[in-house]
Amino acid sequence: MRRIERRTFLKALGGLAGAAAVGVAISKHVFHPEDTLELNTLARYVDPVPIPKIMQPTEPGGTYYEVTMTQFKQELHSQLPTTLWGYNGTYPGPTFKARTGTPIQVKWISSLPTTHLLANSIDHTIHGAESTEPEVRNVVHLHGGLVSPASDGYPEAWFPPGESASINILFPENTVVICCLSALQNPNIKTKRGWLYV
Repeated sequence: MRRIERRTFLKALGGLAGAAAVGVAISKHVFHPEDTLELNTLARYVDPVPIPKIMQPTEPGGTYYEVTMTQFKQELHSQLPTTLWGYNGTYPGPTFKARTGTPIQVKWISSLPTTHLLANSIDHTIHGAESTEPEVRNVVHLHGGLVSPASDGYPEAWFPPGESASINILFPENTVVICCLSALQNPNIKTKRGWLYV
């Protein structure tokens, strides 16, 4: 009878445990072939490219905006109605007209549902996705604009549905700015010399 070294045995045992864990994870997410979309069945180039609406400040000529995050249905393709999370009920989100060097303030209001669209796929063992935290949380983060640290949208600066967060944004000259919002579609903001988009 052949002897197995302890190290070899522990490696094999670890491999089996890993394979079992993967099997359990896969079994939680049952694949349904009827839920898949055959992309070749969609007619191509039949829908116009959506033009984002221009966001209006709360007062004419002002620099303060309020944007509501909501869940809505929209046809991203005329044959493909889709449930989305976005800004002011549209995707892509609204465009902000801003002058270079003039700061604007945006209040992001979350009117999203408290149950996540992908609730069955959330891994609560990952830092930041613990089951003790709200399932739906929002973080607004801007790339390229000048914002204070309090407005920078670091990962743990989230707010849940029913709450809001305000950020002050200054657009330096000759910049293209990209805004990101976790788990949501993101707004388009036009500056004097570029687009804030996602």
